Amino acid sequence: MTAMQMSEADREKMRLLLGSVEPSQPVEIQLSVAGLGWPMRLELLEPGCAYRDTSRNRLVRSWVHEHRVVPSSDGCLYVDEVEFEPALPGHLRWARWTERLLQHRHRMASQWIRSEAFSIGIGALRKLR
Repeated sequence: MTAMQMSEADREKMRLLLGSVEPSQPVEIQLSVAGLGWPMRLELLEPGCAYRDTSRNRLVRSWVHEHRVVPSSDGCLYVDEVEFEPALPGHLRWARWTERLLQHRHRMASQWIRSEAFSIGIGALRKLR
């Protein structure tokens, strides 16, 4: 069992949104993260370059996660930027956990991104409050 799960129907919604060639209406999907429901709203910002997911749930008062691929002198950058406000006490612990999660995601992404010549990944984390 994986820590994050998504229904096949929501996976298809996400695939269609991200495969669009024009901005479209945001879609609502539901993830399960470590057994907890995580409702998400996906919005295509720039076709083929950027999308954003937002959420509010028992763990976070607000969550904004922007995914972007941008040109660079070395090819392209894969950028994840997350802004969030924890809903639970121990917000510094949540910030560290989120930072480790992003680092893990980028290590995993680097395994498949290597197939694209000159691609690298970076992550940025901003703590609110």
